[in-house]
Amino acid sequence: MNGPGSGEVGLAKKFLAQFPWQHFEPVPDSAVWADDQPTTDDVRTSAAGIATQLRIIYIPQALAITVTQLAGKTDYTVNLFDPVLGGQTPLGQATTDEAGTWRCSPPNQNHDWVLVLEKRSK
Repeated sequence: MNGPGSGEVGLAKKFLAQFPWQHFEPVPDSAVWADDQPTTDDVRTSAAGIATQLRIIYIPQALAITVTQLAGKTDYTVNLFDPVLGGQTPLGQATTDEAGTWRCSPPNQNHDWVLVLEKRSK
């Protein structure tokens, strides 16, 4: 593949191969723009995962999001995937509130990003 965007498709394939993607299910409306931030073209996030165990969220703009529909008062390991360069960055740990929500600030980049939350075992 040598067309525009083909390199990014390869990066995405390599990234997703590390997860049991065949068990993913869509999780609509589980990531929304934080603080009702306006977007220029009403672009929305997209999320999939395995119940409250694993969530992968594609965020098309460098804006903060609120993740919902996670387990309440639970710790998650958080990682960032850069779909343009292919790099992964650990962001540490996040703890959800009682309702199973967590707010995430955007990375310091001016393009789309992917957030990965994996439930920590106790």
